Amino acid sequence: MKKILLVGCLLLLGTACQTTTTVLDTPEEPNNQEEPVKTDEQVVAYATKLIDRSIFGYQVELPEAMKTEIQTTELHQDTLRAYYLGPTQSDGTEMYDGYTLTITNVKLDTTDGYQKLAKTEVESAKNNGQVLKELHPVTIAGIEGVSFQSEGLGIFDQIFLPIPNTTDAWHIITFAPDPKNFGYQEKINNILESLKVVK
Repeated sequence: MKKILLVGCLLLLGTACQTTTTVLDTPEEPNNQEEPVKTDEQVVAYATKLIDRSIFGYQVELPEAMKTEIQTTELHQDTLRAYYLGPTQSDGTEMYDGYTLTITNVKLDTTDGYQKLAKTEVESAKNNGQVLKELHPVTIAGIEGVSFQSEGLGIFDQIFLPIPNTTDAWHIITFAPDPKNFGYQEKINNILESLKVVK
């Protein structure tokens, strides 16, 4: 009886080993998906990619690790959304570790339309949370605009810049929750500094 049990155990062990070997020896299937986002530690310092939205009047440099999406609607001509998920961030949840930036081309009727849009967004922010910094002047890419900071599901900076030689505006929103102090806000600042007007 002991021999039968021993032989049975050896057969089971052999089968398990064979199964494991088969799994390990199975050739990898071709990967047609995008590579996972690399952490900043895996990306060479200052490695960036140029996002050319010349058709909408700008170019911007983003860290290689950021993913990008382009959205177009009837109300907004074009929205570039770029985001980086930090090491503790889970997919499909509100962002609590990482940074995002959106640049939306907004169709407006007058050259001061960006200021009216900004005031409307401030009121909306007050109704949905609180405004931490009231509207104040900013200059980005040599363009004078306005900005404010609000808190709702996190702290957001909103920037409104008139697009040169048009009545339209860029509405830029940034968000950089940084629980591990990786310097996400500095990365956002570098992105904004890289923004260039393309005529």
